[in-house]
Amino acid sequence: MFNKPKSMKKLITLLILITSLLILSRSVTNAMSDPADLLRQYEVNYAQFKEIVIGNKIVYFYQRMLDGAIVEKDFKVYHFDKKTGELIAKKTHWRTDLPEHLPQIKITKEQAETMVKGQVQFTELYIISPESDVFPIKPTPKNPCWIVRSIDKGDTIVTIIDGVEGKILGYGVSPPYTAFSLTGPVYSNPCSWGWDLWYLNAKNWFNTMGYNTEAVQWPTETIVKSHIQSTQTAMFYELAHGGSYGFASGCLDGNSYETTYASEIEAWITNYYSMPFVFIGSCGGMCDVSDGSLSYEFRKGSVTNTATTGYCDMAAEKCSLCWTYSVSWQDALFNYMNQSWTVKAAFDQAQTDYPACAAPNNCMRFVGDENFTVVPVVERGLCNPDRTSGDGLCDKVCGASLECEGRAPSTKWCDGNTKKVCNSTCQYSYEDCRTDAEETDGGKNYSVRGICYDYDGCKAGECKVTSNPDYCYYSYVQESYVSGSFCAYTSYNCKNYGLRSTCSDGKCESGGGGGCPILKVWDGEKFVDVEKLNIHAPRDQDTTYASSFSMRPINGKYEIILDEAAYLFWDGSHIDSVSLRDEAGKECKLISAIHSKQGDVLKSLQKSDDIRVRTFPGEEIKLVYEGCSGNQFTFTIEGYNMKIPLKIPGPRDFAAIGNIFSEVFRWISSSILDFLKIK
Repeated sequence: MFNKPKSMKKLITLLILITSLLILSRSVTNAMSDPADLLRQYEVNYAQFKEIVIGNKIVYFYQRMLDGAIVEKDFKVYHFDKKTGELIAKKTHWRTDLPEHLPQIKITKEQAETMVKGQVQFTELYIISPESDVFPIKPTPKNPCWIVRSIDKGDTIVTIIDGVEGKILGYGVSPPYTAFSLTGPVYSNPCSWGWDLWYLNAKNWFNTMGYNTEAVQWPTETIVKSHIQSTQTAMFYELAHGGSYGFASGCLDGNSYETTYASEIEAWITNYYSMPFVFIGSCGGMCDVSDGSLSYEFRKGSVTNTATTGYCDMAAEKCSLCWTYSVSWQDALFNYMNQSWTVKAAFDQAQTDYPACAAPNNCMRFVGDENFTVVPVVERGLCNPDRTSGDGLCDKVCGASLECEGRAPSTKWCDGNTKKVCNSTCQYSYEDCRTDAEETDGGKNYSVRGICYDYDGCKAGECKVTSNPDYCYYSYVQESYVSGSFCAYTSYNCKNYGLRSTCSDGKCESGGGGGCPILKVWDGEKFVDVEKLNIHAPRDQDTTYASSFSMRPINGKYEIILDEAAYLFWDGSHIDSVSLRDEAGKECKLISAIHSKQGDVLKSLQKSDDIRVRTFPGEEIKLVYEGCSGNQFTFTIEGYNMKIPLKIPGPRDFAAIGNIFSEVFRWISSSILDFLKIK
């Protein structure tokens, strides 16, 4: 006969044993930081991931490759807690429409490089993404493409070549370099070697400081000139033969040095502002810093918001010991600069660390603004932070957009129904203003509070929109809807829904109030309840509900919580899609949707379809939006929340109730297991 006390005792013992094993397993896992340990339970090919330690997180990254080609924008990223080893977040972008293997590549890398203009920098094989930002080819190429980066007449060119058909499909967007590092040839007749360790060390540090750096061995004068005549390049490093008045940057005909002279820099930089930071690594580069020297011309004679440092007499016997420390010295200099020290303070500390370069030999020199820092990242030259010149108007020389030249920052104007803007930093943008109308509840939908938006084109530098929400007048709902290209109203008696029906909050209700989920928003200090979102409807029959409210941003973004109330016997909400508009009628961009149990549900909530996200009692979804502004918003939700029938139930009602109780039982079981599980 079944012995209940003994069986229960065995069950409790078993649960304790399982719990202990889980704790032990988690403790062992937490103690590991090897990819094989942290990623094994998530990824079969864990060894392909690269490990990066950032603050208190261990990050593993994998860039998808297919038969040697980079699959653009496809990746996997895992974030683990550095101390505990717990998985914090996982991010994945993975195309499912790609073949198992690439078609045969008929054009070699070398053949592709012969098809482009200028001097080739590097070449890579890509599978271009339909979402590509830097390879904007439409339609998206189906074949793998060679991406060839080259420099022609000082311009960076990104050529896109079909790897199967051998056709040039177009050109990509090249990155804006904000720093430049060069080394000239060590020998001539023929030209050979370079000070690679030095100029690559500068490149790495400039990148670390936040400056996108182009590093070139033996650059032509055209390349050097393109960086001097730039509103973006703010950091300049050279290590080459030369003195205070020029340096051998390149090589002519493979044999002779090509020298860049201070007089050329003076001419090139005439219509541009001084270079913020320059390292002059020629042997006598900083011995003379007077008018006509490299130091003077790079600074345009100024000692405000600009600094030069580098060598003097480095080839002399007195500096032979300093030369042995030269890489370490500049490594220390850049390290201190990266910590937001002034360039002068960083220079002095590097001298202290390596006194062989300091007095009395003075092999390293400094001239410039002693209060100048390069971290955080600085803009090129002496322009105002808002990219204006001395008269307070936008100046293209300072980096302002051409369309903003001569206008005041933060200027808006209309060109027909096109809104044009020069923002606070004189960057130009435009927006074609709408002149039609749209509504949120799909027409004359009396059971849903909707809003009809009248778009009025561009007025006084703004895209104007008028909001026309549904509202109640006694038992009547004044329903807004689109008529042609404008909004109109019609009146409807909610008593038509039944004797107990009435109009409430801009919609007809059949004797009931709101339901779940509960809408919560940030009021500047905490998340507060706004209302219960009434999406009550029969099973699998979506309805929509709109709610207007005020909320405040968090770090420039807007966060909303959909909290399912913890009723015991409740089917929960089935959410199909959500949207948010600001007070100007602009739709905000949903960038994150995290379910407290299911994790990332962003794709399921972005559009109206048959894919719904379910929230059980006690669960919630956090939504994050960007791309809009203001404090007044309208939130629209589509889905259903099924009520338990209040009439005498029939066979179908009993079936529905049975389904609800089945789901409730599943939820209770899941909650018990979650409670026992050691996270």
